[in-house]
Order: sequence, then structure tokens, then C-alpha cells
Amino acid sequence: MPEFYLPDGNPITVHPHPGLRYQAADDGTLITFVDGRSELAVEPYNEVKAALR
Repeated sequence: MPEFYLPDGNPITVHPHPGLRYQAADDGTLITFVDGRSELAVEPYNEVKAALR
């Protein structure tokens, strides 16, 4: 499972899912989960995209 980091330094594990959405943000990548909640990962969009493919 890909692991990314939140702005506060805590890790977050993301389970790839067809309904998972992610988009570039000013400070990293905004990941929106199937249940509607969102988290900001500090990793750049291209890194998140490659890990979730």
C-alpha cells in the first residue's frame, strides 16, 4: 500500500480504489477518498499518481 505524509509529518496509507480521486494542490496533492473525506499529502502530484496506478 502506498504511504504518503500529511503536512504535520504523520503518515497516511492509501488503499488504491477506482473511486479514489487526487489532484494537484499548492502544497502537495489533495486526495479525496470514496467516503468523501479529503487529506492533503505533501508529496507532489506526479509521485502520488505513479504510486496509485
